[in-house]
Amino acid sequence: MPAYLRYQGFEEECVRLKLALRKYHLGEEDLFAEGLQDNLAAVFEEDPLLDGVFATSDVLAARLITSLANLPRKPERLAVVGFDGVNVSEYCNISTVVQPITQMGAFAVNNLIRRINGEMVPDRTVLPVSFLRRASSGPGANVAGR
Repeated sequence: MPAYLRYQGFEEECVRLKLALRKYHLGEEDLFAEGLQDNLAAVFEEDPLLDGVFATSDVLAARLITSLANLPRKPERLAVVGFDGVNVSEYCNISTVVQPITQMGAFAVNNLIRRINGEMVPDRTVLPVSFLRRASSGPGANVAGR
């Protein structure tokens, strides 16, 4: 699953940089994060010093920020970063790891046409991503205080 690979890359980078990491996974039964607010309350109760969250999608990051607003106890400072670079990250001012979505689509169509024509295509293509910092991360970021 792409979400797992995104998380795995984030975890590897935290280990490389010697950053503390706390894992929180949504179960398959909560694919749409319906229990997110209750789960966040428990996480912040257990770890009130938590200062940042990496969400494996921009939609999940937006859902997390919305859920934070309704929590009775939340961290004093909290940064949130999503992944995708889709419109919801812009609307919600969320920092995000941006995928080259247009380029990904073009590669997929090109490879499909080549495969239909009997040509060999690579099993895997890796395209570069970039980080787009917005108000949800960096100095002064505090989505918890919204």
